[in-house]
Amino acid sequence: ITPVTATQSVAAAILASARAATLVHSTSPVQRLVGVQVRLGEKAHDRHYQRLYAETGWAYYRAAMRHLAREFGPERVGFVVTAGGSMGSNAADMNEARAHLSSVGAHVFFSPSEDPHVDLAVLRGCDGLVIGPSTLGWWAAYLAQLPDGRVIAPRHMLNAELPETHALVKGFDRLDYYPPSWLLLDNNGTGTLRYAACVWPSVNETVRSLHLVTATGTSNAPERTWLGAIISSSSSNERYTATAAAVASC
Repeated sequence: ITPVTATQSVAAAILASARAATLVHSTSPVQRLVGVQVRLGEKAHDRHYQRLYAETGWAYYRAAMRHLAREFGPERVGFVVTAGGSMGSNAADMNEARAHLSSVGAHVFFSPSEDPHVDLAVLRGCDGLVIGPSTLGWWAAYLAQLPDGRVIAPRHMLNAELPETHALVKGFDRLDYYPPSWLLLDNNGTGTLRYAACVWPSVNETVRSLHLVTATGTSNAPERTWLGAIISSSSSNERYTATAAAVASC
């Protein structure tokens, strides 16, 4: 899936501006950009949605950003923050993000875009991603196809107080939602970052059962779907290797 030319051009300009902005504090541009996708709007502020979805605090975003900064090197990484969720303008969302994330690192750039299509393209163009509880963030992270451990997502999507009989709970499958090579962090920013393949035994066991990589580098895996991403015998060895590496780290 490739963004249309106009969207891609705007996104490329934003990423270039983010790199150029780092020169204000340094003699050379950063080597890596980490996209930070903040989901606000009704999920964060509407009581109805708060009863359905787990709260994701600012401490989560800050802890995840700092982790990737350590991985890349604090002086070599810059952050590109997108924020949205409110109907109409995302100005209030961006202002809230600035208030909470500006001081996380030396190089934090806030995207001027108000177009979610551009935000998606910007995030896809980054070297690492911190995503919120968001469909847009999920697709950005999935389409970016980053190496193991370069995507951090909140561990909980749904409010823990929802009954097992609730339609959202019954319809949410963690194995389908979290690719095994993503890192998960508690929504309040505490705890240890762990690969999705390691967090829930059912995920770990299912991934192990696929036998994704054999000694000869070929796959005997049955077809398995991650929200439209087919992992089957026709998939690349890189996909198998990444999945197997995540499982092996548990």
